[in-house]
Amino acid sequence: MNPVAEVLVGLGVLVALASSVGAVLPRDTLTRLHFVTPVTSLAAPLVGAGLAVDAGWSATAAMDLLIVLVLAATGPVLAAATAQARAQRQGLVTEEAPE
Repeated sequence: MNPVAEVLVGLGVLVALASSVGAVLPRDTLTRLHFVTPVTSLAAPLVGAGLAVDAGWSATAAMDLLIVLVLAATGPVLAAATAQARAQRQGLVTEEAPE
């Protein structure tokens, strides 16, 4: 494996592990979401970039980067929607749309 790819994948795995350990500690669901979000917004792009560097310019690299792009774009939105639904269920916010 290319040394640059190894560093990128290693950093991505390190972020994912740190987020996993951090998510276990708090008891509140909303706080746990803060620890899970870096997996989709930081760890996945690092791992995907490492895989693309290792594969070189190919269809495999393009597919890896496309998947990472979709995950990085939708992950934070999904976390925000989950937090909004949980906060509404707990009565912390109303169901009205923000103005």
